[in-house]
Amino acid sequence: MVTHKETRDTESRIKCYVISVFLLRTLRLTSYHQEKKVGPLSSEEIFLGRILLHMFMVQDMNSHPIFGLESNPHSVQIGLETIGSAIYPIVGSYFNHSCSPNTLRVNVGRTQMLISSSRISSGDEITDIYSMHFSEILREKRQWWLNRNFNFVCKCEGCEKNWEIFENLPTKVSDQLRSKLQMVETAIAQAIRSDDFKLTLQLHLRQLGLLEGLEKPHTLHVLIRNSFQFACWRYYGKMAENRIILS
Repeated sequence: MVTHKETRDTESRIKCYVISVFLLRTLRLTSYHQEKKVGPLSSEEIFLGRILLHMFMVQDMNSHPIFGLESNPHSVQIGLETIGSAIYPIVGSYFNHSCSPNTLRVNVGRTQMLISSSRISSGDEITDIYSMHFSEILREKRQWWLNRNFNFVCKCEGCEKNWEIFENLPTKVSDQLRSKLQMVETAIAQAIRSDDFKLTLQLHLRQLGLLEGLEKPHTLHVLIRNSFQFACWRYYGKMAENRIILS
């Protein structure tokens, strides 16, 4: 997995080196070494330090946050709280970032699921999101943050076309589409009140299908993606509570 060791800025490299040396010095206060270490670092410690440095740089560039649902099962809004972070080699190695990704991530215990949030045709790249969605923050700030923290300039569709943030996105839809979406939304509200999270998920998939002919970017693509994320977390979170094993 990437470390970007050669392209990191000076501050980032110094931070990694200092932490590695600190950990090496801390090991001297434990029973890790058979003999007490004093003075300059030994060749053994330098070798171990290189491993620690590599591991820390991998973690720095490839870890994903672990989220948990806030406790309000009947809320119509999703509430997530960060409870930790972890490295998932498959997600970190094979899926690039997009500010308008076609997937979303859900944590179920120690498992991280990458779920399609829109139709992915043959030949399309499957994309993840490292942090900020295009609808949340302006392109210049997103790209600055991504370049500083992950050492790349994002060239996703949202960045290349400089899509607007949410409050400036188009809102108009045809009466026919609005009517269909309202019917599904009414059914979703009923399913949530009945704690039928499987049906809630299925209805959201129907909503996503209705949006396939709506040009991006649009407020509805953002809103329904967020609502679909809520449905995924509720459904798979319930499976975790019931100790259903994911295959």
